[in-house]
Amino acid sequence: MAFEIQKSVPMPEQSVGKVKYPFPDMEVGDSFWAPLSTEKLSNATGHWREKLGHKYSVRPEEGEHEGQTVAGARVWRTA
Repeated sequence: MAFEIQKSVPMPEQSVGKVKYPFPDMEVGDSFWAPLSTEKLSNATGHWREKLGHKYSVRPEEGEHEGQTVAGARVWRTA
């Protein structure tokens, strides 16, 4: 199969998907809890740290989810 090279085709605007976590809206001292592992949330904070230049801290914490106490983690914006 051969592919045709095309010139001067404009690139469409990048679509912005739904933001899963509230990192862009957080101010220093704000936090949120999620019923997720610290590892999963730490991975997410790494992405947003690079994108926004903010710093975050993640700690395991139990919380309420769908009426039950479950393991999860809390994320704080620290800088």
